[in-house]
Formats: sequence, C-alpha cells, structure tokens
Amino acid sequence: WRNMRKLEIDHSVFAHFSGLTALQVGLTHFRVRYGEVKKMQEVLHDAVMETRAAPTPQANTSVDVWRQAALAQFAEDRIKVRPWVCLLSLDLGHNEIKEIDVPCLELLPVVQDLCLNNNLLTSLQGWLQAGCVLKQLTKLDLSNNAISSLKAERMTRARRGTKTSTGSGGGGG
Repeated sequence: WRNMRKLEIDHSVFAHFSGLTALQVGLTHFRVRYGEVKKMQEVLHDAVMETRAAPTPQANTSVDVWRQAALAQFAEDRIKVRPWVCLLSLDLGHNEIKEIDVPCLELLPVVQDLCLNNNLLTSLQGWLQAGCVLKQLTKLDLSNNAISSLKAERMTRARRGTKTSTGSGGGGG
C-alpha cells in the first residue's frame, strides 16, 4: 500500500472507511463519489496525527499559575491534523456537501484540481470571506450545485488563473 498514489471510492458509504492515514503520505489523487459524504472533514480529517495534551511547565508566580491554567484549558484535548502534502487532485463530486469547509481547504496546500460537482452547495461566501487561497489550484469544478451567485471579482482576486466550472455540464471550464 505504500506505493499507492491514486484511490477511488465510488458508490460506497464513505463512513464505513477509516485508517486512511497510512495512505495519505503518498496519495496524489483521491476520489470519493456517491459516498454520502455530508462534510469535507469526513474525508480529510481521517488523518488525525495525535491528540495534544495540555503543556505542564513549572509556574513560579501566581500569575504564571493562572496563565498556565488558562493555557492548559485552551490546549487540552486539541487534535492535530496532518495536511495532505502530496494530494494534487481531490474529487468529492456526487455527494451531499452543503458548504466548503475552509479549515479543510487549508489541509490541501498543493491541490491543483478540486471537484465538488453535483453536491448541495449554495454559496462560496464563507470560502471567499475567509480569504483562503489555494495557490496551486488550476481547476475548480462546481457544476450542478445550487450556487445562486458567484462574484467573479472576488474569485479573481483570490486566485488568478484558476479554471472554474459552475455550469450544468460535468466538465471543467
């Protein structure tokens, strides 16, 4: 499995799959279609690296004790998620995704081709407002969603040179 570069899971309930962490390091193309995926994190957060414990350094003063208690509460049981550093193509078409999860996009630093066609998307507003830029993105397929408006000037400012497909066809733009 270490040499696997492409994984396709079609017409299977994705919730039945787990343990993809072992494949994540070398996977360049990942497709989950007709998998009843409702959120991007169902696919991309499977790669949880570890649960962080709160830090326990020595406290010298009462202020240090208070500060460390506050930090410990904030940091306790946080998960650390490994980014998909080799993933060039992600296809989550034909699922039930309602919104683009910006923290999930941040896990895709080198993705070039993102396909979210035939989902339940209605807006890209959250993504555009967050200012999350996928620097390597060259193709974005949003076709056959219920997106009512797309402000092209915001998309252009966010990423020049990205092909975007929002029409009723199945292909890229």
